[in-house]
Amino acid sequence: MSADTWLPVATGEQAAAYAYGVLAPRLSGGERTRAINAIATHEQARDDALAQLAEQPDLDAVFQIPFPVTNAEQARRLAALCEDRLVNVYCTLAATQTTETRKDFIESARRCSARAVSWGQRPESFPGTGEPIMKAIGEGQDTPATAEDEPSDSPTPVESATPSPPESSGDTGGDGAQLQN
Repeated sequence: MSADTWLPVATGEQAAAYAYGVLAPRLSGGERTRAINAIATHEQARDDALAQLAEQPDLDAVFQIPFPVTNAEQARRLAALCEDRLVNVYCTLAATQTTETRKDFIESARRCSARAVSWGQRPESFPGTGEPIMKAIGEGQDTPATAEDEPSDSPTPVESATPSPPESSGDTGGDGAQLQN
């Protein structure tokens, strides 16, 4: 495979390792331990990607952190952002692969997505697309609903989702199908 495949992985993983080095001191306890473990995880992934390249690029550059990281909340936000960006790298590259590497990239994207969620990223239906698993009630509407928009006798979302017992007439299975013994 070409450098076009492995260089974005190596660069993205290096950027994540660097970011975790910046954010880890802002965390404490188990979160700090997770961040330190993430540094090792991303450094290993970077080294694995570099091993695939014929020429070794210089990855000693200092990466620009997109916002100040002065507290634990900002540290968690940066960790989620780094993982989410790696999901995009892996998903983009997986789309161009037809070999076992595709499966590896998809699995790497899955692991990055899980880490992003563990740091507070909103889960996505299809990681890398930005599409949330579920939208909050009312989210995505262009205009807010008013009382005039809904009939007063319409069921609430909970009522409409509550299953009712099937109507059965003796020898049917509730769906009208005849049961045979």
